[in-house]
Amino acid sequence: MLLRVSSTYQSTALIYGLLSFFTILFIILFILPSPAWGQAISLSDIDKLNRRFQDFSSDFYKTLARQQGKDKIPTYAQLSQLHDATQKLEEKNRHIETIALIINNLTLIKNNTDVPSISYFLRLLLEHNEWHSAIDLFKNIEQNSNKIILSNAKYAFAKYYLKRQKWQRTLEYLEGIIADIVTDDAHYALLIKGISLQNLKKHRQAIKVYESIPNTSKYYAYATLNKAVAYIRQDWWTDAHLAINEILQQHRETVSNEMANRLFVVLGYSLIRKEYYRNARDSFRFVNLNSQYANQALLGLTLTAVNQNDYIGAINAANILKEKT
Repeated sequence: MLLRVSSTYQSTALIYGLLSFFTILFIILFILPSPAWGQAISLSDIDKLNRRFQDFSSDFYKTLARQQGKDKIPTYAQLSQLHDATQKLEEKNRHIETIALIINNLTLIKNNTDVPSISYFLRLLLEHNEWHSAIDLFKNIEQNSNKIILSNAKYAFAKYYLKRQKWQRTLEYLEGIIADIVTDDAHYALLIKGISLQNLKKHRQAIKVYESIPNTSKYYAYATLNKAVAYIRQDWWTDAHLAINEILQQHRETVSNEMANRLFVVLGYSLIRKEYYRNARDSFRFVNLNSQYANQALLGLTLTAVNQNDYIGAINAANILKEKT
């Protein structure tokens, strides 16, 4: 049974959607390297806005439950029924109805915290920033679930805090859970642990974490790139270049074209810093013109050509750059 949306519900949903959009927009704009936005809004401002949104979200769903009643927001006797109904709503991008359904069946979910699928409901609550319900469910999991289910719940919270640049909180939720989650998730957990350490300026610890991700992992290229950046931050440029060249030469078939483009750009600019202009120029030339990193590569080609006194080459690269958006 799926929910039918009344006009009142649609109006309230519109407000919810707008607030959700602007919350995410502010977060995205804040992390972009824009001095103007950096001055206009601070991380503290975003936190306050986020908390206001979470409070609004909680009140919204309470009001919705009263207005709609149990006839329109059903309750289920079996967790599998709730899971199926939730999936159908999510497939149709009816996210507000999804969260309303989960909240209305929270008692059922809490009574089944020994079931692995419990993490699915927690993840959805966090993805839609329904914080109060998510933390309520998490506390129940802490008290009643086994170690593996609790570790997966902590993993969901770690990803939640990573998106909000809460590096220390991310690390706290990752503590002691790696062995309890499936392989791909374990490798991703290691990756975000390294990212969090790196953003806390703990580069050496981050490098050790990245090195624990095997070269068979789909996250190996990301770990290698971040490790190279950590080397560069400490001016260990030789190690950085070796790490990038190793993955481009020995593991190229496992690296996506766009990741390879990004690696070539990082390598090129690092070589420029050490005045290896010819090598840097060769690196930039490997970047595809239709790549999102093409502009950076063209700028790099312009700079290297100037430093090699190849002014015609510099003008050619600059002209291509000027013609691009």
